[in-house]
Amino acid sequence: MAYGKSDLEELLWTALRAKTETTDVEFKDGRGGELPHEFWRPITAFSHNPNGGVIFFGVSEAEDKITGGLKLAPLQEKIVNYFSKDVMINVLPPEIHVVHVDGTSEIEETDLLAVIIKPISEGQKPCYYRKLGLPTGSCIRVGNSNRQLSDDQMKQFIRESTPFRYDHSIVPDTSFGDLSKAKIEEYLEKSAVKTGRPSRGVTMTEEILANIGIVAENDATPDFAATVAGFLIFSARNPLEKLQFSRCQIRCVRYRGTNPATPIIDKADIIGNLDQQIDNAVAFILRNNPLEARIVGTKRVEEFVYPEAAIREIIANAVIHRDYQITETYTQVTVFDDRIEVSNPGNLPPGITIENIEKSQFSRNEIVAKILRDLEYMEEFGRGIDLINSSMRDRGLPEPIFRNTGNSFHVMLMGPKFKELNQRQKDTWRLLQEKDGERVTTKEYAMHFNVSPATAGIDIAELLNKNLIKKQVEGTKVFYQAAN
Repeated sequence: MAYGKSDLEELLWTALRAKTETTDVEFKDGRGGELPHEFWRPITAFSHNPNGGVIFFGVSEAEDKITGGLKLAPLQEKIVNYFSKDVMINVLPPEIHVVHVDGTSEIEETDLLAVIIKPISEGQKPCYYRKLGLPTGSCIRVGNSNRQLSDDQMKQFIRESTPFRYDHSIVPDTSFGDLSKAKIEEYLEKSAVKTGRPSRGVTMTEEILANIGIVAENDATPDFAATVAGFLIFSARNPLEKLQFSRCQIRCVRYRGTNPATPIIDKADIIGNLDQQIDNAVAFILRNNPLEARIVGTKRVEEFVYPEAAIREIIANAVIHRDYQITETYTQVTVFDDRIEVSNPGNLPPGITIENIEKSQFSRNEIVAKILRDLEYMEEFGRGIDLINSSMRDRGLPEPIFRNTGNSFHVMLMGPKFKELNQRQKDTWRLLQEKDGERVTTKEYAMHFNVSPATAGIDIAELLNKNLIKKQVEGTKVFYQAAN
């Protein structure tokens, strides 16, 4: 709602007479010249309110009375800067008004600041404090208090937001006729079996497919159009022929060596429907995945160095969770002598971090995830990570490294040379890999693991010898950082 001068005065005096903040009014003292601690809390809470809210500066929160004494110009500047994209995500610029208060027997004449927080649309939610992320840095308004967003509330906001419903949207100039009916029938039968329904004679109508999310009503025509999810999975032709999906492919490269400066010995651009991309990308990795012999029970068996289950799950997750609105680059698979790297363009969805990725079950593309899960291309998101970790441990290999750069998400599977490392070395290498700019000294290493400087030196020398870390000298200090 729009607040005029009289509206602001009425809100202020109504709250003061009641001696309490309200659903749409919050008080802040502001006399120190600094913004209040956790200023993001009322901002995010009011942004989620249907009518927004107003924060009055110059009013004591503890006593619900006017204090005044504000330095208006510098305070306004700080408030405006707080609403920048560097601080707040998914917030609208505030309106800031000076509210004059006439002097009385109880208060002196003074000026207050009224900061109007505008409500954001359902498609923009959630609003959050960048530094803390989701759900920690976001609130909703409950009565006169700001309550931290729950996981369920966060996921609901995200599901309903415009960027994260992209796979629900229609693909222009498509129809039901652009999809493979045979492939859809196969999917319907598999889905029926999985849910315990009769698997034969499944009726395939546009209405049923719309309920699944394969097609959707097209406002521009009387016909149904394919959704992004439906088109990418069920298109009768290569979906990448559509310009908007032209780079939604997987670029695979095998280098002879441990860095991209070494010769390329195999490469492929994987195109086609998403299920085909998963199958063919996995096939590329497997043909560049050497076999090794090991004893299982009393028998000698040959197995891939990198477990096929981990490879398939990682590729499936990359395809399912990719941001398909990003068209500037590809999903990339890079195979080196000592590791496999898979990277996706774009950031992790809000609320998902490296720390909680194993427990998260949220998908950026919920229709794509549902269909490919029914087609048995992946586990549930959290269970999939468990499968990857356990299959790597069974081979004596480290659990994968996950890195989120802000522009892309990376997964690294490390090869046999890591089997020779002790746990201290593995933990150190993982820390240096996961945290950009992280470094360690020999003394810090020894203290952290409670070992002698000599033992620390031996551990670090082996990491250097395997080119897993690199040495850096600053003056008299020697540091070690991740090599890759």
